[in-house]
Amino acid sequence: MKALRPLFLIVTLLLMVGLACSFGGNSSNPTKEPTAEEEPTAVVDEPTAEEEPTAEEEPTAEEEPTEEPSAEAEEYYTETFDANLDNYTYFNTGKGDDTDKSKMSLTTKDGFLVFDLKDENLWIYVTYNPFTYKDVALEVVADNRGKNTNNVSLLCRYNPDEGWYEFNISNGGLYWIYAYDATGAIHKGYNAITNGASRAVKQGKDVNTYSASCIGDKLSLTVNGTEVKTIKDTKYKFRDGKVGFSVSSFDVTPILVEVDSFSISEP
Repeated sequence: MKALRPLFLIVTLLLMVGLACSFGGNSSNPTKEPTAEEEPTAVVDEPTAEEEPTAEEEPTAEEEPTEEPSAEAEEYYTETFDANLDNYTYFNTGKGDDTDKSKMSLTTKDGFLVFDLKDENLWIYVTYNPFTYKDVALEVVADNRGKNTNNVSLLCRYNPDEGWYEFNISNGGLYWIYAYDATGAIHKGYNAITNGASRAVKQGKDVNTYSASCIGDKLSLTVNGTEVKTIKDTKYKFRDGKVGFSVSSFDVTPILVEVDSFSISEP
């Protein structure tokens, strides 16, 4: 029996090590925003497994004071960023008050509105303030000059107290249509109504024209003249509000997007 004791101890030790290893595996959480570096394989009609943004907090206060609209304010027109932007304001729903202002700038230059984002998770929205709209068609022409991991968005029926619809397009070819529920009546924060991928997006350093319309309960997204998705919202039912557009950074920087024009028209 004494001779068997060392063998028994060795076997016991091996069992203990094996059990310890079985509980020691590494795990990692999936990223909330895609890096959008890969070429999409097909146009997806139904929502994929992409997760929605994590920002559940209220949007931060507008960074620029709202001024009285100028006498020249038009309800339907194309902004080419050649004059002052007194009728526009911006806010950030990403890092919000934690944003290092030295790491982002929003300026006009040579007929472009330039988004220069040097920090992660900056979601910069620009809204047109003189009018509210119910049914409306929007278009933004955006030139990507930085990394490919950015989103450009269009907003309709923006009301900070109630919510808005957001058409979100990744430079990598993915898209989402969101309802932002500000009240929490259904689910507070960003809620994906649909999402997918489109080959119509020009990836890399290129110019894209993104169009969206909100007509009754019908939401439509078009990319470079190609209709990507039309869907009805019978859940959130936002009635009216401001319109605007957005550029966002995620986990790869710097993001440099030059917006050439923003159009508001009757649908």
